[in-house]
Amino acid sequence: MPVFPWDTLADVTALARSHPDGIVDLSVGTPVDPVAPLIREALAAASSAPGYPTTAGTPALRASAEQGSLAAMERLLDAFRRLDQATTLTALIDALAEAAAGETTRSAVFVVRGREVRGWRVAGFSDAPADVRLVSVPLDGAGAIGVCVRSKARVEITPATFAGSGDLGFIAGVDAAAGLAMPVTLGGETAAVIYGDDAGTGGPAGWRETIEILARHASRCLEAQTAIRAAKLAPGSQKEPVGA
Repeated sequence: MPVFPWDTLADVTALARSHPDGIVDLSVGTPVDPVAPLIREALAAASSAPGYPTTAGTPALRASAEQGSLAAMERLLDAFRRLDQATTLTALIDALAEAAAGETTRSAVFVVRGREVRGWRVAGFSDAPADVRLVSVPLDGAGAIGVCVRSKARVEITPATFAGSGDLGFIAGVDAAAGLAMPVTLGGETAAVIYGDDAGTGGPAGWRETIEILARHASRCLEAQTAIRAAKLAPGSQKEPVGA
C-alpha cells in the first residue's frame, strides 16, 4: 500500500481553512463524543457470548424454513398427481388452474382456439369479468399473452401494459411489478397459457419457477393424453383382456 499522504493533506487543509466560508472537513478524525449508554449496555449484555454467531440462522428459523420448503414440495407433488390423473383436456386445464392459484397471488389460464385467446379460469383478480370464459381476444390483440402463444416460450410481462386492452384489461388492475406467462404446448403448438403475477406484493418465494414447472408438466401430460387417445383410435387396436 502507498504511504498515506499526510503532508499533502496538511497543505490542502491549510488552503481550505483560508476560504472565507471556512472548510468542509470530511476527514475521519478522532471520536470526541461519549458513547451512548444504550450502546454500552448492549455491548456489555453480549460480552459473555463466546463463539461465532450463526450464519444460517437460529435453529427455530432453520426449522421454519425447512417446513416451508417441505410444504411447497408437497403442494407441487399434489399438483403433479392431479395433472397425471386428469383424463380429459378440461380436467387437466382445471387442475393446472387450481395449482397455479395456490402458488402465486394472481393467476389466470387461457386456452387457444384457432386465432383467439379465450379465458378459462382466474384467481385473485378483483376486476376480472364475472364469467371469464366469455373473454375472447384475437391473438394479434392479446399483447404479451399473444407473444407467449406465438413464441411457445416463457414471457416476462409488465401487467400495466394491459391497461386499456379491452377484455384483458383486468390484468392491469394492480401495481404488480412483474408477471409471467408460460405456454402449455401440444405437438409443437400452444394449447393454453398460464399467467401469474405478484400483485405488487412480491408473491410467494419461487412462484415464477413453480409456474414454469407446472406448465411444462402439464404439456407432458397433454402429450401423453393425446398419444393414448390416438393409440385407442388406431385401426386394429383392441382392448387388452382383463388380467393381461
